[in-house]
Amino acid sequence: MILVVIIINTLTLVLKWPYMNERLQLFVEIVNHICTGVFILEAIFKIIAFGRSYFKESWNIFDLIIVIGSLVFISPNFKR
Repeated sequence: MILVVIIINTLTLVLKWPYMNERLQLFVEIVNHICTGVFILEAIFKIIAFGRSYFKESWNIFDLIIVIGSLVFISPNFKR
């Protein structure tokens, strides 16, 4: 399921271009927020399930860094 969300998120992020239709831009932004929410839940569930051993796996740390970075970019204080 997570792989499908990654593919959907990647495809919607590729759809951005200058002077994009406002409705399509809103759709892409909503899909990005939903995907980010799914990734946040995945990280939380894995941390709960694995406990401290979650941080022993380098892919988990990489994944968590990506999730935190995504939160920075979708935060309302981020200036584009």
